[in-house]
Amino acid sequence: AEVTDAEAIHPGYGFLSENADFAERVEQSGFTFIGPTPESIRVMGDKVSAKQAMIKSGVPCVPGSEGALPDDPKEIIKIARTVGYPVIIKAAGGGGGRGMRVVHTEAALIHAVQTTKAEAGAAFGNPEVYMEKFLEHPRHIEIQVLADQHKNAVWLGERDCSMQRRHQKIIEEAPAPGIPRRAIEKVGERCAAACKKIGYRGAGTFEFLYGREAALHTTSDRVAWARDRVPYQRGRPGQVHPIAWPHHDLARARRPWCACGLPCLHQLLRAP
Repeated sequence: AEVTDAEAIHPGYGFLSENADFAERVEQSGFTFIGPTPESIRVMGDKVSAKQAMIKSGVPCVPGSEGALPDDPKEIIKIARTVGYPVIIKAAGGGGGRGMRVVHTEAALIHAVQTTKAEAGAAFGNPEVYMEKFLEHPRHIEIQVLADQHKNAVWLGERDCSMQRRHQKIIEEAPAPGIPRRAIEKVGERCAAACKKIGYRGAGTFEFLYGREAALHTTSDRVAWARDRVPYQRGRPGQVHPIAWPHHDLARARRPWCACGLPCLHQLLRAP
């Protein structure tokens, strides 16, 4: 970047886009990191802290433990009884469908917690786990957001990602069919408000589970996290919610652009 006299660095799709130390090093070196701030990456990279941040921001979350599960088996059993079976044990540092175990009975609970802790420590370097209510037949709904460094944030509709294999999305449909628009709009507005509250910038995705009780609950899997989806996935919200953001603008990278590497939202919204 220094040799080419670049002004900004895009992390690409992969682990660098989730690496807070890399984002911090980029900014300390005088470049613009195209993506969330290092602070946001750290908060959203840990599912326990991510869920706590969303609860404080008023985003509906799946019922579960308030934080990481304690070591005391009696306390774990007490939490599970409060949440109600079945429950799911998740690794705080997990992702991509890994580090999860469903528990249907109290007899299997402690072993499941211990096993998940051991696997999480070996796979992610973080043995912390937490508990959530397991929704057996939910729909997976995602809401796309864009935010800039000036605390402007908008949500760009939703998509249904329920068609999955091994917890990985296969087909996405937008808009999500069969969900009341008012419910989507209400949650979308809360997502945008949450971005403003936590100082998020860049493109982001909130992931929700829509259960039989007809409620949207955000999951802590990549909650309010994008892995910086620009420009790799910018076509999807753009096709459903057209915005004045042509590819040649990305190539030229001219002002008015924010420190997050995106056109200022007020410019986008004012564009014809």
